[in-house]
Amino acid sequence: MLLLPDDVAGIERFVGRTWALERVWRWLKREGRWLTITGPPGAGKTAFAAHLLSVTQEQPAHTPEYQYRRVHAAHFCRQTKADSLDPVRIIESISNQLCTTLPSYRDQLI
Repeated sequence: MLLLPDDVAGIERFVGRTWALERVWRWLKREGRWLTITGPPGAGKTAFAAHLLSVTQEQPAHTPEYQYRRVHAAHFCRQTKADSLDPVRIIESISNQLCTTLPSYRDQLI
């Protein structure tokens, strides 16, 4: 299971934007590999991403939706945290998460 960063973990309340979730589900089912969420400050990017991560982690592995509704890695860029913006740290973070969530990915690296 992926963990939210400490400063994001407190975001539990998410309302609205069901249209955005449906759009993400359709995209993931069709072609999704990487998802980048962008927008101006205060638009709700972090809340949406945290909610998306939360609901995909709840998906049981034995269901058909698991394959395309599962987030295997996530990275939250925070303007106030220089490490979160460092490209090397971003790649390391995503790679470490993929090694944990996808054993076949880890096997390819070794």
